[in-house]
Amino acid sequence: MNSKFRRAAYASLLAFFLTPAEAGETIFHYMSEPGDYIGQGQELTLTPADADFNVSRNFANGVSVSINNFSFPNQPSVIFWYADFAAPFNVELLPGPYENATRFPFNDQSEPGLSISGDGRGCNMLTGRFDVLEAIYDSTSGDVLSFAVDFEQHCEGAPPALFGSIRINSDVPLPVLLPPRINVENTLNSQNCVEATGPTGASVDLSASVPVPGDFAFDWSTSTGEVGAGPLFSFLLSTDATSAVILTATDLLSNEQVTAMTQVCVSDTTAPQVTIHNPTEGQIVKGKNTSLVISVDDAVDQEFDQVRVFVGHVADIPINSKKGRVRTKLPPGKVGPDGTMTEISVEATDDSGNTGRTSVNIMFQHDARRKGDDD
Repeated sequence: MNSKFRRAAYASLLAFFLTPAEAGETIFHYMSEPGDYIGQGQELTLTPADADFNVSRNFANGVSVSINNFSFPNQPSVIFWYADFAAPFNVELLPGPYENATRFPFNDQSEPGLSISGDGRGCNMLTGRFDVLEAIYDSTSGDVLSFAVDFEQHCEGAPPALFGSIRINSDVPLPVLLPPRINVENTLNSQNCVEATGPTGASVDLSASVPVPGDFAFDWSTSTGEVGAGPLFSFLLSTDATSAVILTATDLLSNEQVTAMTQVCVSDTTAPQVTIHNPTEGQIVKGKNTSLVISVDDAVDQEFDQVRVFVGHVADIPINSKKGRVRTKLPPGKVGPDGTMTEISVEATDDSGNTGRTSVNIMFQHDARRKGDDD
């Protein structure tokens, strides 16, 4: 990823969105980063002049909002958006931050539920967070009287974000600052983690960016105790570990602060490199007492106790754990008559379950074996 700040071009409507909401305002607004599927990299504002807003309590004791213009005649296009918010364990949704949200209504009970979808686009899975700034319910019916929420959603676990706000009959101003963006500079592996590079794990390299122009200071912290300052931040994380990363951006002009959080992990998905040094591919072996020389290399799991050899059947052979190398006699196996090619396969499995395998084909000459023949 580019380590320079990505400064999104939101200037066209920015002035409007940086002003306080009017008393009792109802509004849906989002800013979508390029690459975000739901918002298509666009910016949108809807008010009751554009569509009907319907707010209700959902089955998880949270709040759901539907927005559409189905009752509006002669509209150039159909508008329909849906937003769902829920607290963990189905408790009543109250003001406060809700981190590590996943897709509602499929979120685990221990996780907040979040879903922003519309115009025919929805996430199969998502991650995100939201801040409930106001939640006032009727004491008798439980109906939503006023509601204010700011959200950040990542569809399919992708980095581009959908930032937005919903106000339902609320006096809470729209946010002056949008959350900063935490960019992971490392290439992620198939487990969506940073690939381990050695026995101690890997360096996780991060950069900060903001969705609007300006001068900002950045402060970093992690759940594993590391701290830093500036637009770039790196810290060491061990293999199979996960850490929360919190980024605080301070506007140097207004001194206002806004934070973002993400989870990063390190895992090992690279298989050991197994090499058969002897015998070599296509070698003619005169007798079964030929030496088998094997080495195993792995940057993360540097010591192996054994390798598995296949010559028509399985044989587990001890290996020098310090050197990662073994020299032994070729184990007996099922071989054909003279001139028949036989495959020798060797595999090694590391502590993370990654298996490396290699093989060579050799030719036995039983009848040609003489005393002292040993390759």
